[in-house]
Amino acid sequence: MINVLNRYDQNIYTGLLARTALSLTDNLSKNQKSIVENENVLMLQIIDEIASNNNLNKESTEDIKKIIDIIDKEIDDIENIRNQKETLLRLAEKAELPSDLYDIVVIPNIRDFYGNKFELEEKRIKETVKNPDKELHYGPPDTSDQPFLISLFSRYYEDEYPRNSFTLLVVGQRDKMKMVIHQVWRIYSDIVPDVKIVSLIDLLQIFANKYGIEMELNNQTGKFFLSDTSSINKTFNIKVLPHLDKNNHPIPTSFTFSHFVQHKPSSLMKQASLLVAIDLDKYKKLLKERNW
Repeated sequence: MINVLNRYDQNIYTGLLARTALSLTDNLSKNQKSIVENENVLMLQIIDEIASNNNLNKESTEDIKKIIDIIDKEIDDIENIRNQKETLLRLAEKAELPSDLYDIVVIPNIRDFYGNKFELEEKRIKETVKNPDKELHYGPPDTSDQPFLISLFSRYYEDEYPRNSFTLLVVGQRDKMKMVIHQVWRIYSDIVPDVKIVSLIDLLQIFANKYGIEMELNNQTGKFFLSDTSSINKTFNIKVLPHLDKNNHPIPTSFTFSHFVQHKPSSLMKQASLLVAIDLDKYKKLLKERNW
């Protein structure tokens, strides 16, 4: 890394290095337009820094060759890093990037829900994503109405009291090298007995059916919708239907409505995926019963 170039982006950084190398071989065109202000001064500073850091004499023909070699290696290293990043981005888009390479970002709603318990839960979230027991990845957008660029992970956490053992279900959306986590649920084995054998989508749906609130979307009601494209491209009109008492009066309920809004580049369409509305009062009561 050349310190005098730290303030420049990668393209200008490598461009200035290449021009510095050419100037040392007298192959730099004098009519070439500068890419930064005071470029000639900057190239001299580059040469001075390399010579000083490597005990080289910039007046020596042999040492000038060594300075050029150092510049060439620096450019090659930067290109290799750039190519590696491009490769990783392509793998991420195709859902082929190993999960442990993602930068995990948790949305504020989850942090707020866990409060002072979030630090411990965040460790479990990262462990589940980076070393899951099971995982499911939806690939790039296509012509179907399936979710895309969404990943689900699960990992089993055993407690000394079997009743408190649970599977952590984590759901996130891939955004280049980031995994943005929108949903984190504890699935207790006695609540969902087949937790270890059902698919992760089915697991989310079973959990939503037990701890969710009815929603109405396109004249259909349910506690879980895999995806929807029809309404979101006009007005996203989903109703969360409240719990009713015996007199059909709404019961005040704390809930979270979670979904992924996704953009299809090929058609300029949007769709909503993995729609759930979870009764947080009911879910938090469960957690407290399990020594949360």
